[in-house]
Amino acid sequence: MLNLVINQKTSMQIKSAEEATAHAYLFVGKKGLGKTLSAKLFADVIIGPGASKGDKDRWSYFVEPLDGKKISIKQIREVTNYCSKTSPTSIDNKVVIIDRAENMSLEAFNSLLSLLEEPPVKTVIILVAHSKYNIPKTVLSRLHTINFYPPSNEQLNELILSQGLPQDVIEFAEMLPARLVEMSGRGDEIKNLINRIEDFARGSITERLMIVSTLTEKMEVKNFLDYMGTFLQSRCEIDGWFKKSQSLILAQVHLYNNGNTKLVMENLAMEF
Repeated sequence: MLNLVINQKTSMQIKSAEEATAHAYLFVGKKGLGKTLSAKLFADVIIGPGASKGDKDRWSYFVEPLDGKKISIKQIREVTNYCSKTSPTSIDNKVVIIDRAENMSLEAFNSLLSLLEEPPVKTVIILVAHSKYNIPKTVLSRLHTINFYPPSNEQLNELILSQGLPQDVIEFAEMLPARLVEMSGRGDEIKNLINRIEDFARGSITERLMIVSTLTEKMEVKNFLDYMGTFLQSRCEIDGWFKKSQSLILAQVHLYNNGNTKLVMENLAMEF
């Protein structure tokens, strides 16, 4: 699977699923273990060996939360419409991937349940989630679960050597394989991000406001908040780090609920 490192037990489960494919799966495990990329690579295989690149693009349907909101019933109805389409004989299966599936509205789950109760012909549905606890048991009972476990230390060390990442970036990636691969070739960029986060965490209100003024894109802000969480976990000696962590969590919640990006970051800078 490219440069992604998958636990051997998980890899064996995926291989078995490729050889005898069911109609619906749950790829579940801690963030950073490569579930979404694995689902996409799995889709490429089960669409069938006769599928062209165009077939793979057309007959693999990807769903995720939009603008920080839950996956809506409208999105699942669009999945249902997609599943009703007649696929060509050149493919074995249509595939639907629902990423961050735990972030789905109750109405959307109920709509998905109707789809799972009467599985569409030649269609495989894959839910990807960090946790299964927000997924209704009625939905879980209709999914074949593939658990993603952390890779062995030997696998991670091989990955680190192959990517040539500096030590501070490795620590920042928390030894998560998907994050290590994501950071590959971005050592200088990640170091710059680490420096900005450290300046933010230790700086004055004025310095913090100057830093957040440079963050304009929502995805850039999201990455900044995610990586700051990692930074705080590894820097418990920072004065008031627990209160700072609470401020960070609140900012992430506001951002998830589609809060104004600039206002979210300015509030964080003031309250941090």
